[in-house]
Amino acid sequence: MMNRLVLTRIVYSILTCWLWAQESYARPEIEAPQIVAFSFLGDFDPKLSDSARGTYEMIKKLPKDITPLVLVPSDILKNHLEFYYQKKKINAEILVIDAGTKWARDFFPEFVPDKKAGHFVGFRYVRGDRMSKLTLKKFGEHFKKPTRRIHLIVEGGNLVMDSERRLYITEKVIYANSKEGIESAIKENEDIWDPLDLENEPVPVRSKSEIETLLKKELQVSEIVWLPRLDRYIENTGHSDMLINFISEKKVMLIESTPIVSADDDEGSKTNALRSQQLNQVLETINEKLVSFGFEVIRVPAVKVGYFLVSSANALNLGNGRYFVAKSKLPDLQFYNVEMKQKLGPHIKEIEIPMDTHHEFGSIHCLTKTYGPLR
Repeated sequence: MMNRLVLTRIVYSILTCWLWAQESYARPEIEAPQIVAFSFLGDFDPKLSDSARGTYEMIKKLPKDITPLVLVPSDILKNHLEFYYQKKKINAEILVIDAGTKWARDFFPEFVPDKKAGHFVGFRYVRGDRMSKLTLKKFGEHFKKPTRRIHLIVEGGNLVMDSERRLYITEKVIYANSKEGIESAIKENEDIWDPLDLENEPVPVRSKSEIETLLKKELQVSEIVWLPRLDRYIENTGHSDMLINFISEKKVMLIESTPIVSADDDEGSKTNALRSQQLNQVLETINEKLVSFGFEVIRVPAVKVGYFLVSSANALNLGNGRYFVAKSKLPDLQFYNVEMKQKLGPHIKEIEIPMDTHHEFGSIHCLTKTYGPLR
């Protein structure tokens, strides 16, 4: 009897340890978002619109524990989508805002937790100023949260945060809020349908230290980590989310350096060699910073396409080892999924999204905005 009891306890202990090990291995790398937001362009029927098809595929393939939030330009489209999604058993929340852009990451508001219920913060958006203001207002009304509009030019692709609430942002923001940068934005975007509304809402010129103070206060961040801005012919967005993507509290993806073999300004191989050198130096500087913070840095390949550096670092992390990864039409980008498995491990579960002409670079992170609990 005693031997049987001892044996039972031993088996129980072994089983418990095994289950714990399995749970540890499968433990979510980051907390899964509760909402993934999109800005919908095109016709309500995915079969009729390239842009709609790519967005629809992402919405359709979201895990059931994540709710899609979709911005659409009209009530008619909202009604069509509600009927369409109901038929497909997709539980989506839909807001009517004529955004005129699919780049949700850049103009959707940030959610800032506080001692109460949290609030939304919106910034000035050069390519859709009134629209971003309206989006902030609608988010506040929809989720019954207070809102704050900050008169600072910064795009959401430049607001990348780690678990210690360090904010990683490129030096593009310093230039954008300088006198020269604001004047340049006005001149370069004078033909945009919704440019900066400086007449009614001026944007004050701010120094680097003033920007830091404002961001720390408004976003409740512990530290501002400035990343060098690359030559615009290497990477034109100037966004930190084109370079890094945090996987967990201690892991981060950082793109590998890639030769700049062609440039759209036709300045020749000597210029390209200098740009390749600059890219390598910038990435090594970022790598050293991340290592100094205690991160395991996982380098992922990047490809130069036009004015952009595209890579799986712009994948969308959905928690629990789940990623949206683009299945691109471009041959040079088709190795992403294989590389992600090699770099991140076999437990990573990929969710491939067939890309259309609007999404073919695989910038999934740029096309979406994720939120934790908002209710």
